Parts: sequence; C-alpha cells; structure tokens
Amino acid sequence: MIDKTSTNERNKINIFFCNTRYQLNISIRIFEYCNFSNAYFFVSDEAFGKINNPHIPDGVEICVLPKLNQKRGFLESRNWIISTLNALSDFDKKSVRLCLANDDHIFAQLLLSNFSINEVFLFEDGLGSYIQKGNLFNSGFKILLSRLKKILFFFPHYRALNFYGKNVLANKCFSYHKGAFPHQPNVERIVLDRENIENPIIELDNNSLIVVGQPIVELGFVSAFDYLEMISNAISHISHIKKINKIFYKPHPLEKIKKRLPDDFFLLESAINIEDLINSSDETNISFIGFYSTALINIAESNKANDVFFIRSRKIKLKNRERIYNLLSSSGCIPLDY
Repeated sequence: MIDKTSTNERNKINIFFCNTRYQLNISIRIFEYCNFSNAYFFVSDEAFGKINNPHIPDGVEICVLPKLNQKRGFLESRNWIISTLNALSDFDKKSVRLCLANDDHIFAQLLLSNFSINEVFLFEDGLGSYIQKGNLFNSGFKILLSRLKKILFFFPHYRALNFYGKNVLANKCFSYHKGAFPHQPNVERIVLDRENIENPIIELDNNSLIVVGQPIVELGFVSAFDYLEMISNAISHISHIKKINKIFYKPHPLEKIKKRLPDDFFLLESAINIEDLINSSDETNISFIGFYSTALINIAESNKANDVFFIRSRKIKLKNRERIYNLLSSSGCIPLDY
C-alpha cells in the first residue's frame, strides 16, 4: 500500500500508460490496490473506446493519446512527437511514478526520455510477460528493421533496444499470475486478484465454443491456411466429445484473418477483452479453444469455463515453446496436437 500522508507521496505524479483494453483493466486494479488518490491514465482509442467503457475510479483523469498512424512516414512521426509533447507540456515533469506494460512503445519512450522518472511499476500484458525474451538482434529481420525505423523516425526520444519490460529497471511488478517478468529477478512482485469491472451483459448460448483469436498469421508465425486448418481440426475433435450449439470467434484487434472465417462462425466484436466478456455472461457451460493466449490461462483458472483447449503445433514458429505450453497445461488447459 501507498502512504498518502507522506510529503513525497503527496507530490508524486502517477502516470499510467494503457495501450490496450487489457492494460486499462489491470491499471484500474493497480490504482485500487495501491490506494492511489489520483492518477493520469494516458490511453489509446482502442483501450478506452467509445462504447462499453469500464468504470473509472474517482481520482483518475483520462487523457486520450493523439492518434498514431501505423503506416506513418517520417514527417508524420515528427509531427506526432510535437503534438504529443505539447499535450504533455502542462505536466510537472519531476517526481513521476510511471506505470506501464510496454516500455518499448513510442509513447512510453517519449515519457522516459522527457520526464524525471524516479519510480517504475511494470504490469503484465499477457503471456509475453511470463517468458524470457531474447534480444532484438535475435528476433528476425522484420522486427529488427521495424525497430531501427522507429529509432530513426523518433530520434532522439526512442531508445528501446529490447522488448517490453527490459528497457527499464522496475521498482514493482504486478500480474495476475506468479512468474511474470523473469528478467526482473530482484523486484517486489504483487499478484492481483481478477475482479469484474462493471461490464455489460453479453448473451452467449449454452454449449457454445469460443475460439480465442491471435494475430500469429499477421506476425508471420504461421500461414493463414495452417491457422484455419488447425482451428477446423480442433473444432471437429471437440464436437465429437461434447455438444456444441454455436461457435463464436473473438478476434484480436490486430487480426485480419477474421475476414476468411467460415460462415458458421459468429464474431464477438465487443471492445472488451475476452476474460471480462466471459465474466459478464451468465452461462458457464462454455468451452474455449485457442493457441497460446494468456486469456486461456485466465479463463481456465476462473469458474466460468467448462473446458479450455489449446492447439499445440510445430507448425507455429514459437520461441520459448516448452515454457509457454507448460504454463498453459499447468493452468488446466487441455492440449490438442496438430
């Protein structure tokens, strides 16, 4: 807990950076756990959204970030820096506590290079927070080229040579499960309870199967053909061992494969993440299938799941394969090999 009576704490500025809905929800949990009296939440359009907004605690001020075009050029990047720094100009840049998941994101790097950060809280952002990432130069040509482009376009503000969680030395780490941030071995770790955050009721049919999508085709980890074929084979297997009335597909925001899904799939296009969507449903006789999303672990450990399956395949170009699959299995997820 935070001692709000100390002079140092009263002068502290709490800044949260939330790039996704998942990050926004865990930021709310941290704000409440630490008993902060005030904080600024810098959020993307995706994280906050125009509908289905979560309950924002008293003392939290939402600051929506200037939109950053993913296909930006050099001049667009420089203009974004100017507009973002102008938006930050009213903030006292001293005595800042920064709470974030992705310290390699452009906005996070802007904060780190322009503010006097004297305390950093890291919070999880899915399964990637639980594995030991390799260095940038072992990550493949595409990722290396993308990172070098950011360094050039956002010079001198962007200096992230590592993946998220390895560009800063954290004071505390927050997660929903044990074992997060293995590259931060000597840091205080706090495991949070998952609690529902005032979500709308979503109608799901009994005996439904929900496919949890991941952008592994877009990331080049597997072909679109293999991705869809493995899902189809897994559904065929599950339908032989249990009754399925309807199949839903919850796409990841970065996915494009959803345009090629079978006609009998019902899309769950809700802005909220899959865990909170399921917590908002009254049905418990629902099964899940996915690849290696943290959502599968969270659902398996909740009381909202019937069975949770994950597809295990050598066709997927996946580093830390055994550690990831062990995490899924130990949480109660059932492997299907293809």
